[in-house]
Amino acid sequence: MLGEALTFAEDAFYERFSERLAALADPRDRLLALIDASVSGEDWVLWVELWTRALRDERLREARQRLDDRWRAQIATIISDGVEAGVFADADPDRAALELAALIDGLAVQVALGDRLVSQSLMRETCVEVAERVLTTELEARTEEPVA
Repeated sequence: MLGEALTFAEDAFYERFSERLAALADPRDRLLALIDASVSGEDWVLWVELWTRALRDERLREARQRLDDRWRAQIATIISDGVEAGVFADADPDRAALELAALIDGLAVQVALGDRLVSQSLMRETCVEVAERVLTTELEARTEEPVA
């Protein structure tokens, strides 16, 4: 039942999210939207339960694999589009997606558990900074103080 509940929640997420992505032409904006959607953490408690129970339950392990494959493929598609458009470095989309998914998932566990050092804003900031390094791009305009 847990696998079905998370699959239902993820289907609803992807339905809403694909509409939002369709409105964004720039892959940088699409990646930033994905990070922002991830930080909201609507389904993170279900994910933590699924990951834990999948260690001992083959059906949940298969559901987890399907859901993680879908998540990484979504990220890889955005990265691939960005590489093709010349706005991201010539990165391997699947490898970069794995790295970003692992970062998002790892930080999300900390946020879901209420870690006092890992807020949603720190999660977002870290994900944006790492994505910018991995893809050699700037996702957000920065305003820096002039050097005196």
